[in-house]
Amino acid sequence: IQYSEDFSQWDIVRASSTANASVSPNGSSNAYKLESNITSSNGSWYREILSSFSGNYEFSVFAKMGTTNFLQLIVDGIGGVIFDLSDGTIKASNNAVGSVSDYGNGWYRCSIQLTASSSTTLLIIVGNENMTSSVWKSTIGDSIYLYGAQLEQGSYPTSYIPNYGTSAG
Repeated sequence: IQYSEDFSQWDIVRASSTANASVSPNGSSNAYKLESNITSSNGSWYREILSSFSGNYEFSVFAKMGTTNFLQLIVDGIGGVIFDLSDGTIKASNNAVGSVSDYGNGWYRCSIQLTASSSTTLLIIVGNENMTSSVWKSTIGDSIYLYGAQLEQGSYPTSYIPNYGTSAG
């Protein structure tokens, strides 16, 4: 993923984004806040569209609870996983395998396995307790903090490697 720490480079839908909104797992004040600006069943999210790759991959992001504790990672057209950031658990999954690791200070590394073919859209969604894998509920002001998105070949997340704009890291 290009711009793994700069979510202002990602598409944003029905949401606002604030840079340097929290201290990230690496100790710098460079985590982003994703905040819903709509009360809807369509949700609010960051979106990254990737093309021309195939095979088994792992998509991960560091996340921390804001005003809500629910994050969903979706591989559009394949499946998704809902994470509860209050306790680092998986609330639900739909045609996807997810994992979560505690990084301290409220930060969790949430990941989802995917098999890509051709063009794939990755979504990072903020939601509330009414979110399901098919209904992306959010309320104005629902927010979470994010840092360090990573997409890598394989079936589990390895050590985080920042990417500042190139496709190779």
